Formats: sequence, structure tokens, C-alpha cells
Amino acid sequence: MKINYSDLKNKMTEMTGLLFTQPDIQKEEATEIWIKFRQYGYYIYINFEQPFPQKINTEKLIGAGNSLNCSEYKKDNELTQYSKTSEVNKILDLSMSFKGNNSDTVQKIKDLLNNINTPFLY
Repeated sequence: MKINYSDLKNKMTEMTGLLFTQPDIQKEEATEIWIKFRQYGYYIYINFEQPFPQKINTEKLIGAGNSLNCSEYKKDNELTQYSKTSEVNKILDLSMSFKGNNSDTVQKIKDLLNNINTPFLY
């Protein structure tokens, strides 16, 4: 299934997990974001190095724990889950000009979170 940006923006208050791919554990910058929507049984994945997609693919959560469909190495070494709004905003700010990241893509993610005015995202 695919969703558009406005549909995703409307669902953001229903997220149940937000993870960043942080390839260098010594740095806070991220190259990807993974957002889980457990009640819908899917997650979305956005690569910061690519232009923001017109239609966003939803990926099915797998297993009893509603896990992301990615390698064990990535799960154990590169993915970090965050729920504190201030931490997420800081990482996004730092990721704007990180390596090959597309600043427009990172900005669109920041815009998705602008309507959440609580200390914790979920």
C-alpha cells in the first residue's frame, strides 16, 4: 500500500515507534527514519539521501513483536528508537547537512512532526 504526505501527516499522532538509522554510533546524525504504526500493522521508511517520495510505501510489520523488516545487523547496531520530541528534533537538525543527506527530505520529516507539541511523541 502507498500513502501520500498529507495522509502520513494526519497519522503521525498515531505512531507507535520512531527509529533512526545512525551508522556511526559516535555521532547523532541519521541517514534514515523508520516510523511504526502498530495498530495498522505497518511502518514507513524514508532514506534521507533520496528525494522525499511522492507516494510513501508502507511495509508490513513482521512477527509477534511487530518488528521492522531489516537485517539483524541493522537492528542491533544502527537503529535507535527515540520517543522524546527534543531528541528527535536535535537529530533531525544535525542530519540536515550530514554526508549525502537531502536537506529537503529531512525538512519534510521535521514538518511531519511539527504538529506534535508534547514532550514525548508516543
